[in-house]
Amino acid sequence: MDLVTVDFERTLHAPIEQTRQALFETLRQLEFRLDRTQGAVVEAHRGSGLRAGLGGQRPLRLSATVTSHGDTTSLRVHLGDGEAFATAPASLPGIYAPLFADLQQRLDAELRHVDPSVPPTAPAPIEAHAAPKPTVERGISGLMRRLPGAVRKPAVRAMKQEISLLVVAPDVSVTLTPEEADTCLAIAAMVSADPTALPPTMSRRVENLLVAMSNALAAGKPPAARLEITDADKPAVEFLWQQQLLRQRLPIREIHTCRDCTLQRVVNPDYQKRMAKSRTLQGTLGIAGAAAEATVNPFVLVGKLMNVGQFKPATDACRRCEGTDTDVSLATICRRCHEIRSDTVLRRCPDCDYLFLNRIAGQSLWARAVPTPPAPAPAPAPAPAAGTWAPPTGPGKATPWDPPTGPGKATPWE
Repeated sequence: MDLVTVDFERTLHAPIEQTRQALFETLRQLEFRLDRTQGAVVEAHRGSGLRAGLGGQRPLRLSATVTSHGDTTSLRVHLGDGEAFATAPASLPGIYAPLFADLQQRLDAELRHVDPSVPPTAPAPIEAHAAPKPTVERGISGLMRRLPGAVRKPAVRAMKQEISLLVVAPDVSVTLTPEEADTCLAIAAMVSADPTALPPTMSRRVENLLVAMSNALAAGKPPAARLEITDADKPAVEFLWQQQLLRQRLPIREIHTCRDCTLQRVVNPDYQKRMAKSRTLQGTLGIAGAAAEATVNPFVLVGKLMNVGQFKPATDACRRCEGTDTDVSLATICRRCHEIRSDTVLRRCPDCDYLFLNRIAGQSLWARAVPTPPAPAPAPAPAPAAGTWAPPTGPGKATPWDPPTGPGKATPWE
């Protein structure tokens, strides 16, 4: 948990892509490293506590959502200190106030290149949070937050129990598994970045769910985080669940788009995981151990392992311009025409008219829901201890702070 944070929002009359580019340019100038860029979500960090102790940059964490609403684009930014071990928490507001203000000023300057009508704004107020009790687990979690996105998630899951998401509506409640919650979050991020994917009302509800789900999962504790929704949000939750169910039943691919030259690559995440596992196995066990694990002729395996170097992760530099920053979106393969579909929302294949929704016909998230238990009744007021004064009660025994009642006796706040 960050000890000092800042939240602010900007509204621009500009396309969403130009707003994203202004954000990326600001992060580049301030030497941030991008951890995640998927749909509407951008996460980045810079510095570390160790480097700060040696005179380097203080650690900073940034998470932002960039969403479009017709002719306007909304940019929400959350900044945190990212300190894994804080020896003097009381001094952090004074240390981070100028860092947060500098980032806001630079970002506003870049945004004015996109929309000159963005007014100069004062730095957003800093929120200070109580320092949690230091533990080894919290210290390790703080260090893991600085790992690259592809490494951070498996590392955190290895050290910490996965968290489900308990979605609580006024009448029913349902639990999403960690995999379902992660995929729903990714789909919500994609939809929020594409204003044409859904009608405006549903798009706004999905955007609000994106923020609420992110906050709930970030603050949740095992075994489940809690997300409270209204009846009006239930169709949006159902939509996200159905879309993630479709993604599970269709071949999953990722589209990596180079941010510099826009070259797109199709990536099979399962293949990348298997290749990474093969390289790890080779380095840990050696050729003989890998042969025993894979049950392959050692001589054949030697020939294969000599060529392992050519199989590099698809997230390496762009083949065209060697750019290292990419945007990632989900894709699938149509079961009828076998074309790669990168549509934000899976409905019907435009090439062969294949109806994706037929694969989940009749299935609903709320079919497995349970009634929401009633809110606990408030605890009764404790009886006054013996020997203490209690206000008089009964007819005609008004207390000095009771407002006058009866005709013509108005209360002070009326």
